Amino acid sequence: MFRSTRKLFEILLIFFMIFSQTVIYVTSEETEPLATLELIAYSDTHLKYGKKIAEQLASIGLKILVEQVEEEIDYGLKLKTGNFDLAMVTFTETITDPDLSHIYAPEGYYNYFGINTIIPYGNMSKTLLDEGILITNITEKQNHYYEWQEIIVDKIIPILPFFSLTERNEDLPYSYDLLAFNLESSFWGGSNHFIWLETPGKAEYTISLAIRKAICYCINRIEINERFHKNTYTINHSPISYYLEFYYYEDILKYEHDLEEAFEWLEAAGFEDITPYESSFTYFSITALPLITIYYKRRKSKTKFL
Repeated sequence: MFRSTRKLFEILLIFFMIFSQTVIYVTSEETEPLATLELIAYSDTHLKYGKKIAEQLASIGLKILVEQVEEEIDYGLKLKTGNFDLAMVTFTETITDPDLSHIYAPEGYYNYFGINTIIPYGNMSKTLLDEGILITNITEKQNHYYEWQEIIVDKIIPILPFFSLTERNEDLPYSYDLLAFNLESSFWGGSNHFIWLETPGKAEYTISLAIRKAICYCINRIEINERFHKNTYTINHSPISYYLEFYYYEDILKYEHDLEEAFEWLEAAGFEDITPYESSFTYFSITALPLITIYYKRRKSKTKFL
């Protein structure tokens, strides 16, 4: 009788272990990240981008905590107060003027990035913006804003441009997405803005710029476009929308996905032996747990199961 009872108990135990739907966290194993950063998003689409970006940046050792801020006012407050490291943002331009001082000038209302005239090249960008609005010759103005775009994308890097819609929206013709960097993030801000690289060929860049360049090269916008939009969106490479065609600089630095380049910039910034960030979790059935406890207690008792 005891043998049959034991056999039945073992069968029931296996049954509960397999079919129990309730789980409890038991162990967590993860590699030590190079840094932990917060990425905020507002829309569901931007949340999807954020999760994919987190996957991609794990390959260079970064742990990205993605947060969807559900209330627009709270999201705007986080942007205005710099309460983020990375943020998915949409800008909409309804005019055809390339002057974006309201976004990229130190005093700009939408300067969520923290651009100022103290950081390297910040004063140069400000001067170019101030001069640009005074230029009347259209060709001269075009070349002037080409130079400004290159400074923003290569030498300040407050953003990684993302997408413009392939089909122009007549109501919002210059709406485009971008990944915003908070320039005062603890990972690349502070004194990192003023420590120049010693790596040959990179002496005109700082540690701060090198880290953000690594992030830009690591993110694969083509993959994100294919995954979520079936490759129907146009990848933007400039702070100026692709649809502001006359002023959009086609030959700008494009940050095509290149992991080797990303690692090279991180090494130039002083990071060595970089390993991908990995996190794994082990779960166990909470329903089966008391049964296993009873089982082993009974196995220890020689008077019951002999």
